[in-house]
Amino acid sequence: MIKGFRTYGLYGSKYACIEFSEFEGMPLYHALKADRRENWFTEIAASTLKSDEELTNWIGKQRHCTLVINTNQVLIKHLPKESSYSEDLILKAFPSIRLDDFYFDAVKGKSGFFIAICRKTAVEKIVASLNEKNINVVGVSLGFSSLSSIKSIFKEPHKIPCASGTVDIDDEGIVNYASVPQRSEKVKIQSDQIESAHLIALSALSNYLVDNPYTNLAKLAQSLKISFRGKQIFSRGWKIAGAFLFTLLLINAIVFNSLYAKKQMLTEQEQLIKTQQENYASRKSDLEQKEAIVKSILSNSGSKSSFYLNRIVATVPNHIQLIEFTYQPLVGSIRADKEINILGDHIYIHGTTNNPKKFAQWISDIEQLRFILTTQVDGFSDESRSSSIFSLTIKLQPQ
Repeated sequence: MIKGFRTYGLYGSKYACIEFSEFEGMPLYHALKADRRENWFTEIAASTLKSDEELTNWIGKQRHCTLVINTNQVLIKHLPKESSYSEDLILKAFPSIRLDDFYFDAVKGKSGFFIAICRKTAVEKIVASLNEKNINVVGVSLGFSSLSSIKSIFKEPHKIPCASGTVDIDDEGIVNYASVPQRSEKVKIQSDQIESAHLIALSALSNYLVDNPYTNLAKLAQSLKISFRGKQIFSRGWKIAGAFLFTLLLINAIVFNSLYAKKQMLTEQEQLIKTQQENYASRKSDLEQKEAIVKSILSNSGSKSSFYLNRIVATVPNHIQLIEFTYQPLVGSIRADKEINILGDHIYIHGTTNNPKKFAQWISDIEQLRFILTTQVDGFSDESRSSSIFSLTIKLQPQ
């Protein structure tokens, strides 16, 4: 049913996942089992169980599983504006937590990241409880992060219920999460029918072999897989050989984790340098643009403004008094975080007149000047019985 899983003799042909949640203070399990046939999962069986005894009886000889935790101790937040991942996202979503005390699981959706956290002590307690029932957990995820592994099967948008709300998903990824309950319904996936309440468990089968890159659960999963591998070897009576192989595997895991950590550190350093270079280039470009604008204003506005001022003032009659004459006025205010914008090829004039009837004639006289394209009166109002105030914008002929 789901393609793309590598063959592991360790797990045999039987795979399982348990989604652990709570209902009215009691445990609630959405459990799923499947057979692996070459590169497909078939013979899917799913059930909702309400006690530890029901779970133990139902899982039977299937003694390994992946685990999804969706209790009220799992907190989920959506950061819709984030497009790149770093551990700082976790603290941005949950600024008051101490990161060393929590496991986190993030998934990139169509818009931003969805982040789930749970205390390490709570996760490890649930894993230990299942191990005591001889159910070996080999992978752990929180919330609904694993759903992205089966997004391709959704040709149309679906609403998937989870313990704390509803997840909207389509073939491009997780769209939204809302803390609004959704009733489970039958979903057809190729030739199989499955309740939507079991889709999270189905998707978490991927946790057997694929690690989420946006989580700190990888080391726990690695430790759990190593532990299970050791149990299998010892159970087959290969105690001496098993101990030797387990040591090799443990060393391999330590070396892998060390190399992986170094690679991660180098990747983060490379990304930091790249980000700093991009920021420097962006700020340099902004600075050069602002310098060019300032130079243009300083080199051009002095001579041109004097030229236009002299010729327009020559047309001003006695009944008009100019208060303000601005060549290429600013658009908006000057701020450090914004570009400097000017209204090029424009003149702003503000003044008063004691003869409104002759004001229109003056406008007509101005428009006769060869360098003026249009004149627009922005405002005209009475300041007193004998005086009116006006403002106008003159658009100049293109240079």
